[in-house]
Amino acid sequence: MRTKRNYTIEYREEGEHKEVEIEIDFISNRVMKDFSDLIVMGNVAEAAYNRISDINSILAGEKLTEEQKEQYKQESVRCVDKVMEFNDNGYFVKRFEILKRILIDNGYKNDEKLMSLDFWENCVDPKDQLKFMTLAIYKDVDQKKKLFQQ
Repeated sequence: MRTKRNYTIEYREEGEHKEVEIEIDFISNRVMKDFSDLIVMGNVAEAAYNRISDINSILAGEKLTEEQKEQYKQESVRCVDKVMEFNDNGYFVKRFEILKRILIDNGYKNDEKLMSLDFWENCVDPKDQLKFMTLAIYKDVDQKKKLFQQ
């Protein structure tokens, strides 16, 4: 059974704290899949970034042979490539497309502010965007299932 949920999006406009209330009652399977793909993209980049940090610590702290150092440096370059690929893979465009789809499917297509990339990129904190998307997309998943997914 679909449930209606209201979400408060906090944002800043010209230095002033504001809020907008959004009601969500429909999330398509396509949006759920696209969001899942987006999360995977972010996780790959985050893992590569974390590995770069680990490699830097290893290189700074351990006595390694020149061959080992070179292997770690090559791995670091591959990780940097993954992080850079993330920046070029359209993640932010895809994130906005998912936001738009959620809003359109729930009757907000005529709301210029909510349908504006500028609003989401410049006024809404990225953590709040992700929180909104996660809560909206998984609104119908019962709490027991959510616990097992984490």
